[in-house]
Amino acid sequence: MTNKAVANGKKHDVVVSPDAEQTRPTMMSARNMSDFGAAFLAPFVEPLGLRPEKMFFPLGLCLVHSFFLFGIWTELSGREEPAAFMHEWISCEWVAILTALYLVLVFVGPRLMEGRPAADIKEWMVVYNFYQTALNAFMVVALVGSAVNRGLELQAQGHGLVMWAQPVKGTPALMVLGLYVHFNNKFIEYLDTLFMVLRHKTGQLTFLHCWHHFLMGFAWFCVLKNAAGGAAWYGSTANSFIHVIMYGYYGLRSVGVKLPTFLKAAVTQAQLLQFFLVSLQSFWGIHDWLTTGNEVYPIWLTLLQLGVMVNMFVMFSGFYIRAYLSKPSKKDAAAAPKAVKSE
Repeated sequence: MTNKAVANGKKHDVVVSPDAEQTRPTMMSARNMSDFGAAFLAPFVEPLGLRPEKMFFPLGLCLVHSFFLFGIWTELSGREEPAAFMHEWISCEWVAILTALYLVLVFVGPRLMEGRPAADIKEWMVVYNFYQTALNAFMVVALVGSAVNRGLELQAQGHGLVMWAQPVKGTPALMVLGLYVHFNNKFIEYLDTLFMVLRHKTGQLTFLHCWHHFLMGFAWFCVLKNAAGGAAWYGSTANSFIHVIMYGYYGLRSVGVKLPTFLKAAVTQAQLLQFFLVSLQSFWGIHDWLTTGNEVYPIWLTLLQLGVMVNMFVMFSGFYIRAYLSKPSKKDAAAAPKAVKSE
C-alpha cells in the first residue's frame, strides 16, 4: 500500500506496511478502552480528588493478580492433598530473589531518589490500600469458614471440636488457598516500602518496618513450604483481620476521610493483641507436645511462630511507648509500622 508524501516540493510514494495499517485500529481501541475506563471511573473518584486516568493501570494490575489467584484455586481444588502441592510448588529461588530485591530497595532505593522529585502516586496508594483491605477480608472469610467447617467434620468423626490444633493432612483446598494468598501477599506488601521511598518518606523506613517485612516473608515461606494447612490458619486469620483494620484505616485517610486521632494508636494496640493471641496458640502446641508427645503441627514451626510473635510484641511495644506514651521524636511521629500513610 502506498501513500503520497511531499518533500522539497515533490511528491514521493511512501510504502506503508499492511501490518502497520492493521495495528492502528488495535492501538486506537486500546486507547479508547483507557478513555472509556477513565470516563467510567470519573463520577466515583473525581469527587474524592482523584484522577481517573491515573487509576486505570493499578486497577488493572489488581485484576491480573485476582485472576492469578483464581488460577491457583483451580489448581488446588482438583487435588486430594492441596497442602502437599504447595510443598512441591513454592519456589525457594523466587523467595530468595524477591527478598534480595527488597534489601536493595531498602538500602539503595533512597539513594537513587536523592535529587529526584517525590513521586505523585496518590491514586496508586488509594487502589493499593483498598485492594489490601478487600484481599485480607477474603482471607479472613476463607480461612475461618474452612476451619469451622473442618472442625465440625472432625467433631462428627469423634475427635472433639478441633479448631486451632487441626492436622495438616486433609486440609481443605479453600484453607490452603487462604494460606497461599497470605504468603503471596507478604511480598506484595513490599510496596509499602516502595511507596515510602518514591515519596521521600525515608523517616518511615525504620528498622521495625523493614525487619517486619523481611521476617514475615521468611516465616510464611517456611509455613507454606513445609506445612501449608492445619493449625496455620489461626495465625494467618489473626494477621489478616488486623490488616483489614489497618489498610481500611489508611485507605479512608488516603481519600480524605477525617478519622478520630485515637484510631491510629488503636491500630498498634490491635497488632499487639494479635501477637499475644497467636502466642497463646504456640504455647498450647508446645505444652501439648511436651505433655503428650502429640505433634499435630510441626513443633519447629510452632517454635518459629512463638519466636516471631515475641519478637514482634517486644518491638511494637517499644514503638507504641515511644510514639504514644512518651513525647515522640520527629522520627517516631512520622513512622507507622507496616502501613502506607496517606500524608
